[in-house]
Amino acid sequence: MRRQNLTCPFVLLLAIFISSGCEKAHSDMDSLTNTTWKLASTDTNPSSNPTGEIIYSPLMACAADDTYYFSSDGKLTINHGEKQCTESEEKEVVVDYFYNKKNNTLTINGENYTVIEITDTQIKYCKAIEGTNGFTYLIYVLQ
Repeated sequence: MRRQNLTCPFVLLLAIFISSGCEKAHSDMDSLTNTTWKLASTDTNPSSNPTGEIIYSPLMACAADDTYYFSSDGKLTINHGEKQCTESEEKEVVVDYFYNKKNNTLTINGENYTVIEITDTQIKYCKAIEGTNGFTYLIYVLQ
């Protein structure tokens, strides 16, 4: 009888261990699509920036309340909030995007960017601009 009492806890622990090992791994795509993002004026991880001259995309006051939502079907919804940058600016715009993890590229409305990082708290991507002294990187930060 004593042997059966030891077997039950062992089987229970084994079942818990196996079921916890079957959880789906969290991916960059999960981080990208699980949050509604806003443009940010600060970079929480500047050490991940490429080598070269760095310029952060300016955050205009009229865009401070804009939100960005990357859906899992490849659509990016940009809500321009209450503050419009121009009179003709649409309140909401939906464009195509594609994230290629293998090549570290993010294509938004046909424009290609290099992804620097995607975490649960920050997306950072850039556009390389070739100059006479090397590259300058225009960096976009969403938080």
